[in-house]
Amino acid sequence: MKKKLPDSQFVRIHKSYIINLKRIEKFNNTMVEVEGKKITLSRSRRDFFMSAIGTS
Repeated sequence: MKKKLPDSQFVRIHKSYIINLKRIEKFNNTMVEVEGKKITLSRSRRDFFMSAIGTS
């Protein structure tokens, strides 16, 4: 499924979650909030997520 989504818009933040970067409301080092739902940010995917949204 992930291969069908555009890499520039979607990112996997946990083994169970792929999110749309345009729908992010809040985030920190441990969670991402998307449309009012808090989703755990995997430690192993944190650096990739931060680079995908443009922070380091």
